[in-house]
Amino acid sequence: MTFSGTDFLAADLAALLTSTGFTSTTPATRPRRRVFRGDPAQVAQARRFVQRSLAPHGPAADAALLTSELATNAVQHTATGQGGTFEIIICQRPGTVRITVIDAGSPTVPAPLPPDGLNSSGRGLALVDALARQWGQQGNRHSRAVWFELDTL
Repeated sequence: MTFSGTDFLAADLAALLTSTGFTSTTPATRPRRRVFRGDPAQVAQARRFVQRSLAPHGPAADAALLTSELATNAVQHTATGQGGTFEIIICQRPGTVRITVIDAGSPTVPAPLPPDGLNSSGRGLALVDALARQWGQQGNRHSRAVWFELDTL
């Protein structure tokens, strides 16, 4: 797959969701999407979007926390934070929710940092790794999708 800006959203995201079974045409399970400005204040808005979308049928608190971590990373470590946007996509299927954060890309690949008791930041992906059933990323310096899955039962 090739990635270039919004082209990633159209073709590659559809392929990513389809390959993992996260597509549906029924209104109850249709993906919910929202775009946010690449501003730190928008992280709280993204968190509330996830909480409202999942309550009362999913792991709203954990999902909101992990979304907050990924949205913060998008704003702090990608081109999103220089006037760009990020998008949250919530996909559900029986027993599982997948939340994807799509940002404006970075030349570096997201990876959890090794534990460091003295550092007050850099723990977001370690938290995602600890709480999510699974997570991953796909993209490049132009656009990247970072996702996680949580059990809903």
